[in-house]
Amino acid sequence: MKDQLIQSITITIDANKLESDDVAELSKQIQEMQQKPQNMQGDAPLIDVKWNICSSGNTNVLHMKSKQKCYNVSKKLMDYLNATECMTYKIN
Repeated sequence: MKDQLIQSITITIDANKLESDDVAELSKQIQEMQQKPQNMQGDAPLIDVKWNICSSGNTNVLHMKSKQKCYNVSKKLMDYLNATECMTYKIN
């Protein structure tokens, strides 16, 4: 049901707090989301991944959208984003 309701996820990253480990882990998480689950049958709704990259105090913001869409928003990704100080997310 959630996969039918979610149209996109917007991930906001504070560039001043971003570490190289954060980038590597986020990349891994997004790649997993882009793989179609084996148990998924038929046409699944695809989810847009949007990015907001900001600098100090959210005054300068770069808005981007991924070229490749994802099949699902995983709990693992949401847990990671919740635990990471430099990132927040919004489900749209």
